[in-house]
Amino acid sequence: TDEPVALAAGCWTTGYVPRRSFERAGRSATRYYRQDDVFLRDDIEDDQAIVINVQGKGLVVLAGCAHAGIVNTVHYAREISGVERVWAILGGFHLASAEGGELQRTVDEIAALRPAVIVPTHCTGLAAMCAFAAQMPQAFAAGVVGGTYLF
Repeated sequence: TDEPVALAAGCWTTGYVPRRSFERAGRSATRYYRQDDVFLRDDIEDDQAIVINVQGKGLVVLAGCAHAGIVNTVHYAREISGVERVWAILGGFHLASAEGGELQRTVDEIAALRPAVIVPTHCTGLAAMCAFAAQMPQAFAAGVVGGTYLF
């Protein structure tokens, strides 16, 4: 769906996440889809996140692959929920192919939100995981299958 959907009280799915920030790593230059006789660039607009407002703590943002960018995803989660405080960000941040200063700028912007927990997984890439761990050591947790995160 293109629109956010309330799944339950304090829980949403984002739907399409608007691309408003500097982030470009999630945009593929080689993925296209066909619509009639035209090939259109596939920005994977169907990628979305789950947003949960944990009472007394703030938002938990569970990203799928964050093709829109993890900064865009978190800012949109705050927008649709009306909650400013971000407690935890987990999931794929799609930074494995980040170039130039995009990686550091992303880490800086996420760090500025001061989440208590940050768990970058699969498509984040090792360099980005190390950057989050170095800059946010108190919040960083390794994402592993079967892991339990206490909020």
